[in-house]
Amino acid sequence: MKQKKLTEKEIYSYREIIESIELIDIELVECKLKKYSNPSTEDINAELITKVSSHKLETKKEKLIVNYKLDFHISEKIEDNEKKLLEIKGMFKINYSIKTKVKNEIIKIFINKNVPVNIHPFVRELIHSFLPKTGFPSFTVPLLKLKNN
Repeated sequence: MKQKKLTEKEIYSYREIIESIELIDIELVECKLKKYSNPSTEDINAELITKVSSHKLETKKEKLIVNYKLDFHISEKIEDNEKKLLEIKGMFKINYSIKTKVKNEIIKIFINKNVPVNIHPFVRELIHSFLPKTGFPSFTVPLLKLKNN
C-alpha cells in the first residue's frame, strides 16, 4: 500500500515532532528462543520480520510508547521441504518523551519511519549475541532499508 505524499504542513509538523521527541529507553520485555535441531546441510536460510505491534500516545504524560515485535528464524531446505531449525521471538518496548501536541497521522509517520531505525541496532545485537550460544554460526543482520514513500 503506497502512502500519500506529505503536504508542506505535514512536513513542517513532522520536523516539529523530530525536534521535540526524545528517546527515554528501550526495554526487552519478552524473548523466546527455541532451537529445534542442528543443520544437516549447508543450504540454510535466515529470515527476520519486525513490525510495530501497538503504540500509545499519552498526551497528559507527554509520552509515546511503542511495542515492537521481532520474529527471526533459521531454516534449511531438504529436498523440497523447509525445516525450521531455530527461532527467536521477542518484544521491545520503546519509550519516548514528546513535548509537542501532534496529530495522529504525524505520529504514525514517525512510528513507520523513525522507530525501525531506532530499534534495529537492538534487534541486530540480540540475534548476534544469541546465535553462538545455540551452536549456530554468527549471522550478521543486514542493514535496515526503509522504502521511500
